[in-house]
Amino acid sequence: MPGQPNYISHVVSPDIRAPLTRAALKWLQSSEPLLQHATEAAADSQMLAARKALGGLCDKHSLEFAELARHSAALGLDVQSIDDHARHIQQMLEGIYSDEGWTMSHESDLKVLYKHVKGQPYHSVRMEAILDAPIEHALAMAVEFDLVKTWNRFVTDSVILHAKKRRYPFLSYFYGSMWTPFVIFGACVKAEGYDIGEEDRSLLVSLTNMTDDDIAKFGPLPAGHERHRRGFVGPNSCMRLEALPPSADGRPRTKGVVVAHLDPQVPFVPPFLVNFLIKVASPSAFKMMKKVLAGLFLNPEGDYSRRIEAKPEVNATMRARTKELINKFYGVRDYAPPVQQQKLPAKKQRRALLFSQRR
Repeated sequence: MPGQPNYISHVVSPDIRAPLTRAALKWLQSSEPLLQHATEAAADSQMLAARKALGGLCDKHSLEFAELARHSAALGLDVQSIDDHARHIQQMLEGIYSDEGWTMSHESDLKVLYKHVKGQPYHSVRMEAILDAPIEHALAMAVEFDLVKTWNRFVTDSVILHAKKRRYPFLSYFYGSMWTPFVIFGACVKAEGYDIGEEDRSLLVSLTNMTDDDIAKFGPLPAGHERHRRGFVGPNSCMRLEALPPSADGRPRTKGVVVAHLDPQVPFVPPFLVNFLIKVASPSAFKMMKKVLAGLFLNPEGDYSRRIEAKPEVNATMRARTKELINKFYGVRDYAPPVQQQKLPAKKQRRALLFSQRR
């Protein structure tokens, strides 16, 4: 009313300092925007962004990170887990971008590097390539892991033991086995995706060993697995995917990097022999993968196409996120035409269909 004072209501925060009181924790949980941002980022697997927000919260209120982590339950957020994920991501990125100790094994459209540290059990391989495919197709090669054995002749088993339903990125547990001239190796792997688009323009997938509890929970393993030599995945094994601007003729492109540290659980494997096998097998497997990307995703009757169609929300989220990043970093409005089944010439459709049915 005219002549009446204008009252402005506002929320006053309690004294935020260590040790955190119930009132302080309640206020942080309900009213601190940095905590809300961290919660939302963690839900979207943006762990570096979540960790940055939590660090900002600590700086803002002069808190030690450990003090915040002690009250995860009251805050409704696993603070220590976010810190652990962020550290793991940084370690994986350091491994991707470091050239120390690597030797070139093969170089063409596919670059293959090998590393072995004397006295260590791990044999390491790094593969890099630019794929003529949108990022969702490249990612599907990992997400739909059970289809790998249908086109990669070196793979004898590819079984998804469990896949957590989440919009994007993904979390899955799988068993895979691979033929070698000496023995078939198998591995139980946990694959977890992280959105680090703001920090690294990429999607990063961590590859770690399943624990015994994981195997007991998500098993059984496929029949015959006991006859395979069980290998182990070393720390910081991962896959990095980055959507690039389209080529001059409009084709979508994705840069892919895979870093794998593998312990074959064999007393002694000569490094020169491993390097030779990688040099011979990697280009062949890459050629098979390019055939899949070039043909099967364009075949509406193909397994990969049906899988993509069955997850419209996941793929819509990924396309929207990729468009956002490609525009921010490259000034390009789109990275690829909408992912719809494109009309192939009849001859190519028949060829793609035949290829998809080969086992």
